[in-house]
Amino acid sequence: SAAAANPACGQTLTHSVKLTANMDCSASDTDGLIVGKGGITINLNGHTITGSGGSDGNFGINNTSGYDNVTVKNGTVTHYEEGVYFDYATGLRIRHVHAISDGGGTDFGIDVEYSRNGVVKNVVSTGPAYIGIELYDNDHVTADKGSSSGAYYGVLDEYSLDKVERINASNNAAYGFYYEQPYRGSKLLKSTANSNLYSGIYVYENYPVSQYEVSLSGNVANGNGYSGMYADVDTLGTGNRAHGNTQINCVHVVCNRKHHRKKKHHRRHHRKHRH
Repeated sequence: SAAAANPACGQTLTHSVKLTANMDCSASDTDGLIVGKGGITINLNGHTITGSGGSDGNFGINNTSGYDNVTVKNGTVTHYEEGVYFDYATGLRIRHVHAISDGGGTDFGIDVEYSRNGVVKNVVSTGPAYIGIELYDNDHVTADKGSSSGAYYGVLDEYSLDKVERINASNNAAYGFYYEQPYRGSKLLKSTANSNLYSGIYVYENYPVSQYEVSLSGNVANGNGYSGMYADVDTLGTGNRAHGNTQINCVHVVCNRKHHRKKKHHRRHHRKHRH
């Protein structure tokens, strides 16, 4: 049958695979799939891998052995303690993956740690989870496009030099984006953090700036329960907007600047005369 081409639950993969059907691993008490070789692609091909749920220590896609140049793409991983977990991996690609957590207190959707030169693109993490997207101690990992909701931390970025852009981290139980000691050169761009119960964007210990610093530009943080955008000391960046946050819109973040008005007025005036 077509389904026979699928790997078994908990299988260690030493070659690329393309799923032909969903994988129900809810009774197996194993990881979904384990990466066992560098350079392989796990193409979920629109299918779902389902685990047994809760905080059982199992991972949907497990690359904690740190194989390099591994791609995971095009499908859903659900009911695992960690949906996709990469550790000590270079050249990783996680694309078009939806990680759905079921509320175990230690659940992570997408977790990339101690990795470098990687791209996490068009991923969605849906809680309830502890951390939707975790970026920990990475060097040049980019998270581009996607969303994280229903977690305690929507996106948690710690001790990393990362670029995060066009991510929507809204409707989380505490923070949209939480940075801790981001390494100089880190960037959060064109992202959205609305209606989080505590803070949209929170930057902790971004000093001394010779070492720790994040640039925030073009982000929006509205309607959060405490602050829109908060940083311990001044951040770089411009063009942020924060409105309707319960206590304070921005602390140590440049936001809500309105210096373009004159230019717009001039353009309007110019147009009028042309007709």
